[in-house]
Amino acid sequence: DQVSGRAMGVRADITPQVARIDAHRLATEAPQRLCYIEPVVHTRPDKFAGSRNPLQLGAELYGHRGIESDAEIITLLLDILRAAGVDNITIELGHMGLFHAICGSAAFSAEFESKVLDMLLMKDKTGLQSLLVDVDADVSNHLLVLLTLNGDASTVAAARDQLADAPESVRAALDEMTALVELLGARAPDLDIHIDFAELRGYRYHTGIIFAAYTPAAGRAIAWGGRYDNIGETF
Repeated sequence: DQVSGRAMGVRADITPQVARIDAHRLATEAPQRLCYIEPVVHTRPDKFAGSRNPLQLGAELYGHRGIESDAEIITLLLDILRAAGVDNITIELGHMGLFHAICGSAAFSAEFESKVLDMLLMKDKTGLQSLLVDVDADVSNHLLVLLTLNGDASTVAAARDQLADAPESVRAALDEMTALVELLGARAPDLDIHIDFAELRGYRYHTGIIFAAYTPAAGRAIAWGGRYDNIGETF
């Protein structure tokens, strides 16, 4: 315990536990929808909730790879926030697939990829340039471009132009983002959507679309999540 210095035991994170339940107890070819609410432990008080032991509400959709399931989860999040009286919601979208595809094409080690990710998260262009000094010029340019790709839905088109010579899997990720923006636009026409391809916060196991919800009433994200394929194989 970073506060008292005493040893304590805590259970594992909820998400892998729910994935384990899906893999073993509910094994089926059909999509599964699960939800939970449990207390979680923070090493230090969270500035948003002010508690080291807040409640966490979560929802998981297993068994479907299509972008429709990403749209379903985000739409569910919007419904929950509105039911709780939260308005003026902005959804920020990113895609871990772009980052993984660019790093994968360069065969970065896990350690080096982690350092690159840290530079992107800090929006540290100078630090990223220094880190990539011995990396192939195209790969370096693709990663540096991610720092500039943020804004409204037109950001996806800008990404297509600036990453036109990137690996095919990058274009596939951009196709997913285009489809998601269209689906969310149809389901929530008034939703404020912000796209940031360098905002790769969250858990390192995310593999695709990632998202966070913001409101002017709070100075930070109030909800977040994302796609993490193949986690069931672990179990």
